Amino acid sequence: METLPTLNDFDGDILTPVVREKILDIPVELNKKSEKQLRGRLKPSTEEMQFKQQFHEEFNIAKVRNKKMVMTRVYGGVYKRDYFYERVLNNHLLMAWVTTPLADLDLKISAALLLGADRFEELINMDITTSKRIKDENNEWTTIKEVDPKKAMVLVSVMKYLADRHLGLAVQKQVTVNINEPSLKDGDKAELNMDKVNERLRELEEKLGETNISVLPAED
Repeated sequence: METLPTLNDFDGDILTPVVREKILDIPVELNKKSEKQLRGRLKPSTEEMQFKQQFHEEFNIAKVRNKKMVMTRVYGGVYKRDYFYERVLNNHLLMAWVTTPLADLDLKISAALLLGADRFEELINMDITTSKRIKDENNEWTTIKEVDPKKAMVLVSVMKYLADRHLGLAVQKQVTVNINEPSLKDGDKAELNMDKVNERLRELEEKLGETNISVLPAED
């Protein structure tokens, strides 16, 4: 289970004394929580997520240079100095979450896709029959198996999705073009320059690839 870094993980003097002391103050029960558990309790705001990002960016820079972290780069643009030292550093839950390793989004997505592939395999191999009790010709109860329509529909949906992915079906784009009619005097007939409209549509098709384009009048 992922736990908070220890002071050894910060390579000794990489933290400033004040920040080092505050990290030591984080309660043991929070030290045992995973990043996901801490994030679930904290429900971090955008500012808190930015703060964590900056913390780890500065940590990595300081580690490479073998120098102390510059804390103004950690809280700069997110918190004011006094608020950071008086409030943020004393928020044990926040600091516990901030000091956990950054989640690698690419790795999480890859893991999720692998898990999804396993689930697809389970669905394809699942038994789509169901047991049902009926009376036979001797008016005695017997158990038979028949196809479960709901399970069959799930299997068909999964097979269609996988087939579409395998064949690489194109994603169609739909574009709506609003055309402004020219302002006319009373009694005149409105005419659109369709040559210009068609030219514009061809430009859009070249940029977007396969498209479904409709021409609508401009909204009032």
